[in-house]
Amino acid sequence: MHHYKLRTLTLILNFIIMASFAQKKPSELPSIPWLPDPMMLKNETPIETAEQWQEQKEWVRKQLQEYYLGTMPPIPEEVKSEVLEIRHEGDVKIETVELQFGRDYKAKMTVELYFPPDTEEKLPVLMTQWNHKGWLGIALRRGYMGCLYAGADAKDDTENYGELYPDYNFARLMQRAWGATAVVTYLYSRKEVDTDKIAITGHSRNGKQSLYAAAFDERIDAVVPSSSGFGGVRAARHSDRRYAPHTMQRTMIDFPDWWIPELQQFYGHEDRLPVDMNSLLAIVAPRPCLLTAGIFDLFGDSWGLEKSYHSAKKAYDFHGKPESIQIRQRPVRHNTHARDIENFLDFLDAQFNRKQYPPFEDLLHPYSFENWKENNKNLQNASVEKADISETEKLSPEDIALIRQNVSWLLGDVRPGISYHLERSLSPGTKEDNLAAIFRTRQTIGKANRIRISPYASIGDQLYADFYYPYTGKDEYPVVIFLHEYTYAEGYGKTSWSFAEMNDYIHDLTEAGFAVLAYDMIGFGTRQHEATRFYQRYPGWSLMGKMVEDVKAAIDVAYDLPVVDTEHVILSGYSLGATVSVFAAVADERVTGLAVLDPFTPFRSNDKTIEGIGKFYKHKGLIPRLGLYAKSETDIPVDLQEMLVASDAGKSVVINERSRHFDLETLRQQLNNASKHTDLHVEYLSRISQFGGNERQKLIEMIKDFHMNR
Repeated sequence: MHHYKLRTLTLILNFIIMASFAQKKPSELPSIPWLPDPMMLKNETPIETAEQWQEQKEWVRKQLQEYYLGTMPPIPEEVKSEVLEIRHEGDVKIETVELQFGRDYKAKMTVELYFPPDTEEKLPVLMTQWNHKGWLGIALRRGYMGCLYAGADAKDDTENYGELYPDYNFARLMQRAWGATAVVTYLYSRKEVDTDKIAITGHSRNGKQSLYAAAFDERIDAVVPSSSGFGGVRAARHSDRRYAPHTMQRTMIDFPDWWIPELQQFYGHEDRLPVDMNSLLAIVAPRPCLLTAGIFDLFGDSWGLEKSYHSAKKAYDFHGKPESIQIRQRPVRHNTHARDIENFLDFLDAQFNRKQYPPFEDLLHPYSFENWKENNKNLQNASVEKADISETEKLSPEDIALIRQNVSWLLGDVRPGISYHLERSLSPGTKEDNLAAIFRTRQTIGKANRIRISPYASIGDQLYADFYYPYTGKDEYPVVIFLHEYTYAEGYGKTSWSFAEMNDYIHDLTEAGFAVLAYDMIGFGTRQHEATRFYQRYPGWSLMGKMVEDVKAAIDVAYDLPVVDTEHVILSGYSLGATVSVFAAVADERVTGLAVLDPFTPFRSNDKTIEGIGKFYKHKGLIPRLGLYAKSETDIPVDLQEMLVASDAGKSVVINERSRHFDLETLRQQLNNASKHTDLHVEYLSRISQFGGNERQKLIEMIKDFHMNR
């Protein structure tokens, strides 16, 4: 607790310091809702020449230093060295060396060099930090010289660099990266080193600093940032609360000295950053870079990793080196194994022309709108009658039928399936989904009973779920079907983190007397691979349509459980979960309540400072048919306002009005229009988009209101 308070105090002090150092505030910068294009010079002009690319690299480095990393001294050109010890482990020679460099040679760095036996050739080098010594054992067996340097929590010689250079404001990880550049200078002086084959790698925070070192020191020939998360390969734009519980903000609260305080002002305004982590990756080009992370890593997400990869790959394509950037996604959480290090070295061997191995391109989200259009040419000239309530005083049954028809059209052509009904039992399954069992991503919550809906008694299309209900002895409970946000790594719930708002929400609901049914939506958590080939299998359907069908299947199960009060079936969710809830409430008349936080901005908005429909048809592939209206948003046949009206459920919507994802003016207008035709309760909070205690409490109050008044 003391440690947490200390970090919080540091964060507050950083906010105070920030005011005196910030160059430009978010309001002074243009909104770039998508990842900045690394092949647009200063975000303005397409890059066509080598000279323009060089200018772009220098500009990106300047922006990274100004907004993320802080300014660092020049790369040390002269390094003094003193051999402290020479020892042997079997046939491996190990030298411990102290380096002195920088201003008055007061900066120091301890290095250990590991030499494989019986070689006269110049050696490729694998550089890594002090706590990854085990990685070097594998590298030595593969014929690499190992270089361990003291720029890590386990041993950190960089802690006084800021004091030595008070006229530079480089943050902790940038200080470690600068120390790594001094090590490279030293390696260049060693006759054993092949200076065309120096690679740097590290895991987590060490992966971040490895990437910084490679981006700023072109003598580093290759980089493998492992599970580097936000500040490494995951963009700030994909690190707000709608995308992942472990946000940029959360990371900076836990580790306030990793980046400069100026970055904090971009909480909730990530779209105003002039460059992002994809830009950092791009300026490594054309030198080899392997992006690697765990699919179930709580600090990352597979979708964000792939977006950074595709964006940075443009720079590699420009240089004619498309296979010099690769992506390897591991079926693990935030950890590494020997097989991973072997794969890192396979990549380096191939890039250094030592041996040839097949390239890595492990993509879980290969969807492209262009491919979808090619497979759905019959829809190019689709004519759909528009359902628009904005000018309508009174809706007829035909109006409602048209809205439902248009919602169904947007979701695509669902193929018929079957409903799997449970035996009327409170213990339908005993086993976890295999991955959930391995990674222990599910847990008992509070005092609630937990039922595993699992093999041989699963929902719909072999869908696993957890059902929680209060331990009070009542015969029946109202049920809330909880739908999660864009949490790719874990789906609906965490297990052990203090910021696990999803589990807190389930806990609070059961404490309030509600049963809760929760599961991973397709494409998330344990179901990521299920979505990979979705559009090859179902070209005319949509992922959003499948998500709605899964909600229907969940309602089937709720109806089948003897402790559920089927007069009160409520859908609740945040972000993506809120969007799915709105669609499902239209599609299934058994839904009696809708309580959602921060659903989608109206489709008909043409505000280019937000992601808008591009999020759904292009980047996430959830509703491809929206892309048919990419240049005529006002013609979209159905929107949020119509969907809210078409559902018979009691409806409550909470909006964090400072969210960068909303066209707030159009959103207010549509919610007001919907209120004229249906019982709709809307509350606005003056906050950025988040799933905090205030938001959860508002939703629970609304859900209680449904239960008491229907």
